[in-house]
Amino acid sequence: MDTAHREREPVFLTRRGIRVAAVIDSAELEHLREAAEELEDIRAVNMAWEEMKQTGETPIPWEDVKRDLA
Repeated sequence: MDTAHREREPVFLTRRGIRVAAVIDSAELEHLREAAEELEDIRAVNMAWEEMKQTGETPIPWEDVKRDLA
């Protein structure tokens, strides 16, 4: 665990020579989780843009959305 924390490199646990788990620094885990969430958001936006291209829809201006929600 000290190696994973100090060097911020994963330490792999093996069973019969096959990696089965890894120990990583908790800050590194948080960074990876945030990056994964951001990537998922980017993918969702890309999918929305693609859907708009296929359907011919145009984006709704933010001012219109705020007005409709008020």
